[in-house]
Amino acid sequence: MGDYFQRHKTLTAVMGGVAVSGLLIAGAWTASAQRGGNDGGLSQFLKFSAPAGNRPATTSTVIGGVSAAVLPNGRLVTPAGVEVNVQAPKPFGLALSPNGRMLATLNSGAGPFSLTLINDLTSAAPTVKRIDVNASFMGVVFSPDSKRVYLSGGETGNLWIADADAGQIVGSVNLNGATHPLDRRFKGAFPGNMALSSSGRFLYVVDQGGFKVHVIDTSLIKTGVDGLGRVTEPDNFAAVIGRAPVGRYPFGIGLTADDRTLLVTNAGVFQYAHLRPASPTGNDDVDYPLCLPGAGYPDETQNDRVIAIRKVDPRNLPDDLRDPDGIRCGYGSNRIYTVPGLGSPNAPESSSVFVLDVSNPQSPQRRGVVKTGPLVGESDEGFDAYSGSHPNAVIAGSDALYVANGNNDCSRWGWRSAPMRTRCMSPRRASTRSA
Repeated sequence: MGDYFQRHKTLTAVMGGVAVSGLLIAGAWTASAQRGGNDGGLSQFLKFSAPAGNRPATTSTVIGGVSAAVLPNGRLVTPAGVEVNVQAPKPFGLALSPNGRMLATLNSGAGPFSLTLINDLTSAAPTVKRIDVNASFMGVVFSPDSKRVYLSGGETGNLWIADADAGQIVGSVNLNGATHPLDRRFKGAFPGNMALSSSGRFLYVVDQGGFKVHVIDTSLIKTGVDGLGRVTEPDNFAAVIGRAPVGRYPFGIGLTADDRTLLVTNAGVFQYAHLRPASPTGNDDVDYPLCLPGAGYPDETQNDRVIAIRKVDPRNLPDDLRDPDGIRCGYGSNRIYTVPGLGSPNAPESSSVFVLDVSNPQSPQRRGVVKTGPLVGESDEGFDAYSGSHPNAVIAGSDALYVANGNNDCSRWGWRSAPMRTRCMSPRRASTRSA
């Protein structure tokens, strides 16, 4: 059984490595196969198996005396402590109240979109209350007095405010702008993670739809519900006191201890343009002629690319399936088309951390941009980096920031030194980059 769990741990580490750093782990495996394993033999990679072996998927079983569940992919889940059902799928956001008495999860699964409040955390049977909302995504945080819970509305473009004691939604802040009163449709804003100042007055939230950060003055939020429990002021436009552009697909956000510096991780690489023509005809075959991607990453995406679109009969395709001048489509007509370029994958907005001065919360100012991993095209351990580092989470320490990268381990960089430096904390290597 000890050997079984050791193989489980090893497989989990390798599988995790593949997920976040496929090229590097492939290189490490190849090197291992060439020089042999610890016993002088070839790589043991092909001998790995699922941790659960041949056990069927189940929500309740015992593995080595430990209560466990077996997932359909063969992984084992062995919860420690008390397990609590949040009564909704995908609890993506998690926050503990400052007084330590309540835990909140923001549930962003297929439904119900909801906030779950968990009380009596130290008891053997914590109490659970689920509060359903129209939409939700990632961000959840408590006010300093633990009485309010702020949560992101995702596709509806708003923030919800919940009364933690009453277990009820009592307010909303619409980030879509004054010309778009709140309804159930996407209007451009897609709020995600958020950070609250230590005083509780200023709330910062990333907008993954608009590539922005919004600043909310919580003291200006009007709350209240009518006799049917409906929020009486769903927009609260006046509470949104500032905005600032950030990078592509802002994901993580954090404040330094003095509340003067805001950190935003940008996990995306490109900002795509809409293909709608300047004068649409209303015929989709004419307005949107691309039936297949008209450019291939990374060689053809940086600049505009002129291609030929050739109409073919999908029931009688030509023998040569490729067109050297472009693509073939089963609808539309023969035409020349320009695929808009996306620019450099190493632009400041791509796979980076934005450092914003928020000493004046109404007017955040960008102070710096930090790249947290190898740039696309750079050589890393003998391999050319193919994608960005995709930083997704950030924590500020006393003299450094710690950034979790989705594609090449993690990074640590000092933000008070000049120039700023990036140091990779990979278990396989240590490298430093000037920012």
